[in-house]
Amino acid sequence: MTNSTRPKAAQPHSSFGGTPCAATRNRMRLISHDAQVAYGNNASVDRFVSIDRLNRFLFTRPPRSASLDDAAIHECGHLVAFEAENLIAWSAKINGGSNGHEWCGLAQRARDFGSYVDAPHFLAEARATLAGPIAEELLSQSGSLASSIAELVGARICVERAAELLFVDPESLWIKTVREAAALVERYAKEIEALAELLEKRKKITASSPSVRKILKRVQGGVSASCTISPQAQHACDDIIRLVAEVSP
Repeated sequence: MTNSTRPKAAQPHSSFGGTPCAATRNRMRLISHDAQVAYGNNASVDRFVSIDRLNRFLFTRPPRSASLDDAAIHECGHLVAFEAENLIAWSAKINGGSNGHEWCGLAQRARDFGSYVDAPHFLAEARATLAGPIAEELLSQSGSLASSIAELVGARICVERAAELLFVDPESLWIKTVREAAALVERYAKEIEALAELLEKRKKITASSPSVRKILKRVQGGVSASCTISPQAQHACDDIIRLVAEVSP
């Protein structure tokens, strides 16, 4: 999860099983926030996600509890992407997990998502958002892209806004952006894993820490869509595109 202040949203209604489950409501709040940041406070979340489809999605794919390793890798994926995208990595933390599972976390950057006004910033945010779930999928022991559906849809919203500003096809830009995020994770896999090892031990790391800064200094910019990615990464990209399509209107 990337850092943002999440506003309260009106309770949605779904015709699939009646009132949406708590998991659906929670994810709708996150998606609604991203839509409002990209398109203004009056943005309609229905443009980007179907409540019925999201409710069905979460019914058939109940969110998986994250292990310590999953959470650490996920948040450090975000943190490294913040640095690569010049969003200025700030900190990452994880908590919970008294039974070895149910860990969650937060990665923070110095640049505020709400201040973005142009296409490059929206695309940078999309790649940084995707980097967490992709890192967890590729580098942890039991990643689950479906459990990060709100983040995946949030990234798609950023790409939609960028496509409008650039006057380009949103679907093509979406595929390109997902691939770029996967390439970024593979390029900086060692840095993500090194930071995750520190995060597992400390539960919170900051970019000002000498040991963390030493690792982040090895992160030198993002990657282009022309970069080669592994078959595993390509499979993750295909899954992301398919999962987001499943909950789209």
